[in-house]
Amino acid sequence: MTESVSGLPGEVERRPLLRYLNALSTPLLAILTAFVLGALVIWLTSGDLTTVLEAYSGLFRGALTKERGLSESLIATVPYILLSLGVAVGFKAGLFNIGVEGQFYVGAVCAAWIGAVFRDLPAIIHLPLAIGAGAIGGAIWGGIPGYLKAKTGAHEVINTIMMNYVAFRLVEFLISGPLKDPNSSAVQSLPVASGAQVWTMYEVPQRLRDPLNALAVAILFAFLAWLLGRWLVSRASLRQRIPSDNQRRWVAIGFGLVIGVLTFVALPPLTRLWWPFQDPYDRLHIGLFIALLAAVLVWWVLLRPPLGFGLRPGGGHPDAARPSWINIYPHNRAGLANFGGAAGLTGEV
Repeated sequence: MTESVSGLPGEVERRPLLRYLNALSTPLLAILTAFVLGALVIWLTSGDLTTVLEAYSGLFRGALTKERGLSESLIATVPYILLSLGVAVGFKAGLFNIGVEGQFYVGAVCAAWIGAVFRDLPAIIHLPLAIGAGAIGGAIWGGIPGYLKAKTGAHEVINTIMMNYVAFRLVEFLISGPLKDPNSSAVQSLPVASGAQVWTMYEVPQRLRDPLNALAVAILFAFLAWLLGRWLVSRASLRQRIPSDNQRRWVAIGFGLVIGVLTFVALPPLTRLWWPFQDPYDRLHIGLFIALLAAVLVWWVLLRPPLGFGLRPGGGHPDAARPSWINIYPHNRAGLANFGGAAGLTGEV
């Protein structure tokens, strides 16, 4: 039956598309408004309408069509994707994190410190360690106003804004003092070891010549394939063909193992035979794919219990969330939720 309660045929089928269009309408309207206001400012200050066309044509040429323009735009996009994900999780819990820039600074200096101090680690250990240090550093810095919010009710907007400036001055002190490169006349950190640097797309074939690097990529692909396999076997059509939970589990594990082995064996020689990124001066790196993967994982976590179930109802409807074993912090009735579950893990903080 394709007729909804309102009597419009086919509305049920169109509803997902309308939901996606509605989600896109706000950012698209914001972009359009920015272009219109920018055009008005340029026109009023220059007095010539052709200046608006020249300005916007130069903007699009620089960002998209000139040599390495698109790749540089994508490089600049990577931190924005990762930082917006951190803000989005807080928004889902009803918290307004205005201190993401300071958290980014602290996370960056933590990652740079790990990359500079440990020089001889293989990339399979060093790169994840540097990324993890950056994530932990940013999380600790963001956790300070979070703790104050939960314990005292101090408003997170004010605290996170003030923490930004503390982070700026702290990073300036570290880069110009303990972490300063003694061999450089400029104020910069110690050089980061090669094993802690994200790979540029150009150097991927060379990096994969190292068996440890190939193994790390194979493990990542195996993990992603396992997640995909779990999702596929949970679909209704496959659940009927594979009724046992144990069988579905082993199908997902086997799928991940096969993809991992094929990646380890086939990907290094294939990238040496053909690789589309042949510009040695192109700085586009694998961080773009890490950011996109992080976006998918955040989306997946927010839709699943216990964390996603605790954050979304706890942040949006705290009073309605209490009967579902979600503990709302006493000083944050409109915000952060701690999901304890039916096992009685809830408790006052």
